[in-house]
Amino acid sequence: MVDEALGQIKDKKYYEKYLKYDVSFLGVAFADREVKCKFSEIKGEF
Repeated sequence: MVDEALGQIKDKKYYEKYLKYDVSFLGVAFADREVKCKFSEIKGEF
């Protein structure tokens, strides 16, 4: 599920207006009492 969370951020391109900065993605998934997270980033275009 955490990969789906990151995929949604990338598929819907929520980050596009911030591409001149370094962009960090954090996908978080909750299932019962278990929480998982995954981090990804894109370097900005300075």
